[in-house]
Amino acid sequence: MFCHRTRKNDIWVELAWDDIQLEDLKCRSWTSRLTYICIFISTLFSIVGSITDVFATFNFVIFNKIPSSTYLTTYISYGGLKAIYTILQVALLANVGYEGWRTWRLVKRGRIAECYLDEPTARLTSLRFGKGQGWTRFLLFVELSGSKRGFDYIALFTYFCFQSAVSLILFSSPRQLINASTLYEFYMSQSTTETIVPDESPIFNFNRMIAVLAKHDVLQAANYCAMLYTLALWVISIISLMVASMLFLCIVWCYIPREDQGLSQYCRRKVNQRLHEIVGSRSMLVELEEKLE
Repeated sequence: MFCHRTRKNDIWVELAWDDIQLEDLKCRSWTSRLTYICIFISTLFSIVGSITDVFATFNFVIFNKIPSSTYLTTYISYGGLKAIYTILQVALLANVGYEGWRTWRLVKRGRIAECYLDEPTARLTSLRFGKGQGWTRFLLFVELSGSKRGFDYIALFTYFCFQSAVSLILFSSPRQLINASTLYEFYMSQSTTETIVPDESPIFNFNRMIAVLAKHDVLQAANYCAMLYTLALWVISIISLMVASMLFLCIVWCYIPREDQGLSQYCRRKVNQRLHEIVGSRSMLVELEEKLE
């Protein structure tokens, strides 16, 4: 997107992890621990979502465990629908592989600002095991997130949402539309049976349908649950992207300085500026302690 343009002439003196004494970072708030736990849980949810997505696709393509949706097969044959679903899943896995390779390169490069401004890299860096490296690096990310301006939080939220926009729209959206249509077809096909209770919400009725189906075909019920889980994650991501787009058009676009030439450059400059402030303040504190001694 155009908001991610950067100037070629900008030369940043970016700090690396070796330039920071991570042992000096201490946790001073319970919110940091809570945020760290939330990051760990959300990462597990993302991993589970990817596994269930692959599981549903495998059973759909190989074993035909997901029935065709009449809303889509009216225009596309069932074989064509399977081919589209397979191509999209392979493209998504290829994109995940590319993102993993790019994340590995950023981790090896070791530049703090680059790790912070890339969400997968920031998660991987924060969750590293061994001698508390992940925890202490997360504490530095918390320090970087501290700002006196609310606009900086909006800019970072918009930036991170736009990072995953291409993958979300091109790779995930078509498959999730197929999932939504298939789940709706399943719900409507079961709505005439004794599983429907008129006074209850569709969510409880759907759960009852899945429970009845599980008695006869556990794998089929698991496929529907996997599709529903990945669809829910996609809806949350789409809502976040829509909110970020509105914030960008209404607020971020107006406040980004012209010399930054885009959201990416603005966020990178702010992170580097904040990082140098942290390093400078800690260096002055160390010098003061040495003088007192």
